Amino acid sequence: MDMFFAAVEEFDDQSLKEKIFAVGTAGMLCTSNYKARKYGIRAGMPGFIGEKLAERLAKDKLILVPPRHGRYKEFSVKAEEVFSQYDPNYAMMSLDEAYMDFTEHLEARLTMTDEQKTFDGVLYGNDIDSAVKEMRQRVFLATGLTCSAGYGANTLVSKIASDMNKPNGQFAVAFDEASVNEFLRPLALRKIPGIGKRLDIFLKTALDVSTVGDLIDKKHLVPFLYDEEKSASGFLAGVIAGYGNTFVPQSGPRKSRGKETSIKPTSNTRILLEVLRELSDDLGKHCKEADVFGGGFTLKVKTDQFVLYTRSKVLPRAINDGEEIFKFAEKMFMKEFADGRKYRLLGVALKDFDNKKNNRKITSFFEAPTKSVKAPETFEPEVGFELFFLHEIKFPCRVSSSCQRGSKNMSQSRIGQFRSE
Repeated sequence: MDMFFAAVEEFDDQSLKEKIFAVGTAGMLCTSNYKARKYGIRAGMPGFIGEKLAERLAKDKLILVPPRHGRYKEFSVKAEEVFSQYDPNYAMMSLDEAYMDFTEHLEARLTMTDEQKTFDGVLYGNDIDSAVKEMRQRVFLATGLTCSAGYGANTLVSKIASDMNKPNGQFAVAFDEASVNEFLRPLALRKIPGIGKRLDIFLKTALDVSTVGDLIDKKHLVPFLYDEEKSASGFLAGVIAGYGNTFVPQSGPRKSRGKETSIKPTSNTRILLEVLRELSDDLGKHCKEADVFGGGFTLKVKTDQFVLYTRSKVLPRAINDGEEIFKFAEKMFMKEFADGRKYRLLGVALKDFDNKKNNRKITSFFEAPTKSVKAPETFEPEVGFELFFLHEIKFPCRVSSSCQRGSKNMSQSRIGQFRSE
């Protein structure tokens, strides 16, 4: 969905369409409309900085619209109803972002009547391009909002492609090695999902690379960057090869739950602890509603100079009570951060929701095991990152007539991603 939160606000208040506005607070922006983005006002930015940018660059006032997540959920549900018609196993990554596999739908379109493929007076064809256009039009008819799409041979390519023709457009990457390579090479490293600010700086410093093409050209040096950090090695190998899942990723259980808020910068310990108590109570209520217990605790603070700190602790037992959460938050804050500095953001979180593990009594460690552990009959060593570069990198795409859902082999599946900026 295009600028989803802002689009919903424009839908409900047409007067906002000609104004510079953002959804959020003075502490943090959730998103902004395209007029505001022209002046660098974007999601994740403190609202007061956005206001200064609007005054300085646009000579106008930035309108801050409080977020209404319940309303956004209503529109998201309508869009999901459309998505399910094209892939019953679609995966929502957020309220405004989804992955779908069109492979089975394209096969079904061959036997559909013209009436079944006609919407708003337009007859759509059987090819992937027409099917995606049809889906986007149906989302618009259901919600009054536009969405953009990207599609290709795997989730990595489709996710990047979904950003290439926004707003209200779509972009395709052909299903062959040369096309994927041509698509990825000119991209800045930060365009790759999973490459953030720190990894970008690290790669630029270590290898003097700034694009995916640079990284591909220096692929022989990448194995020397990491010792035992196999996850990072494998991730970069996938980027170089243009590799991604060919099945729609299904969301698993949440690994953490947290609450945070931005406040007016202050060094007043009493005020800061009051905020932590409110956040702890909210987190406790949230965890109880979800019936989960956290075995780990994290405290997050940001100074008035925008320096972010996090501290984590393994808890003696899993908890989900607000009062207990606050006890750990208070103790950690007083020990680490009650030093006179001003803070503008506070957050608390619980993680490690493995209740059986975290709720074990100390006596259980002295009990006999309930079942024996049998060694595997055969041992299959993990293929290391170094071996990956001993052979010419081939685009891992094998043509098949249908998508094997759950397979990690590249198949000719039509993976699409639909998302907002």
